[in-house]
Amino acid sequence: MGLISRASVVVTAKLSKALDQAEDPAETLDYSYERQLELLRNVKGGVAEVVTAKKRLQLQTSQLEQSIPTLEEQARQALAQGREDLAGRRSSASRSRRRSCRTWTRRSRSSRRSRRSWSPASSSCRPRSTPSARRRR
Repeated sequence: MGLISRASVVVTAKLSKALDQAEDPAETLDYSYERQLELLRNVKGGVAEVVTAKKRLQLQTSQLEQSIPTLEEQARQALAQGREDLAGRRSSASRSRRRSCRTWTRRSRSSRRSRRSWSPASSSCRPRSTPSARRRR
């Protein structure tokens, strides 16, 4: 067993040395840099999607909040006309919309507390020339 394990170590070392000689550090660095830029673009795209979704939710919330007084007024008018079934539906819709608005507001507040201050517009991570190109200058 000792001879086989020693031979294995020698072969592994020789293969590693051959791969090290064949590998160009500049190419490896350029590849890593390009990969990081790609990941950065993906993150920025994800942040943009989240911001868009948040704005959409804010718009929907404001629309719901604006419709609540109208529904409550319609419920009062239905009660005045003796239409308790219609008043119940309007009142139920009003409560449902209030609940939706509160839920979104609560979630929005909790996400603000845990959010970091980074934004894609303020990011100082701008693509520059590749590292190997800077070394060649």
